[in-house]
Amino acid sequence: MPYDIANLEDFILFNPKTGQEINIDIFKHKVASSGWEKAYTKVVAQYISCAGEQASKLLSWMIINRTGQNIITGSQASIAEEAGVGLTLLKAVFKKLIAANLLKKKGSSIYMLSPDMIRTGHNKKGLLLLHTWDNL
Repeated sequence: MPYDIANLEDFILFNPKTGQEINIDIFKHKVASSGWEKAYTKVVAQYISCAGEQASKLLSWMIINRTGQNIITGSQASIAEEAGVGLTLLKAVFKKLIAANLLKKKGSSIYMLSPDMIRTGHNKKGLLLLHTWDNL
């Protein structure tokens, strides 16, 4: 039976270790006249695998609440509170993401998500984000 590759409702994503279904809303992409937003599923899955199931709420929050420059701002405590997760879990997830080169600390209470995973805007903006990332 043919399926629409752009319609994510045709798919179900499972954690291969636990069999638990993973919410695919964060994998959706949208195109608008002002630019594009695209999620690279292999890297998004790598984000999720760095944390395990307990942190999928945090990872989703990070992806949804990033700026157009892939920036997340706030102290670790405030991010944990806003995401609805514990500070200990957040610190463990951030440590794993940084070790996997998926998150970098840009400054005090400023973090940048890898533009290899998700970025918004025109191609020139994407290249600028990659340049910024490479120089952190």
